[in-house]
Amino acid sequence: MGPVHMDMRSGAHGIMSYTDGSSYTGAWHGNMRHGHGVLTFADGTSWQGEFSKDERHGEGELRDKDGVVTENGMWANGAKVVQG
Repeated sequence: MGPVHMDMRSGAHGIMSYTDGSSYTGAWHGNMRHGHGVLTFADGTSWQGEFSKDERHGEGELRDKDGVVTENGMWANGAKVVQG
């Protein structure tokens, strides 16, 4: 998922479009997704929640292309935290 254009500095809020058809709208820090944002994939599904150092990290939810929540919970370093 390479960027089409990247110039997001610390504390910025903006939109990034990627060559694979996905896009990100949200907070940036040091040219990385960091803070609250929405990552929309080419198929229309999306992740809405927290990011840290370019990875899904914190509370968030996956939505299908119609906006219906299909999964929610805590994530750490890009992976869902399984509670058991």
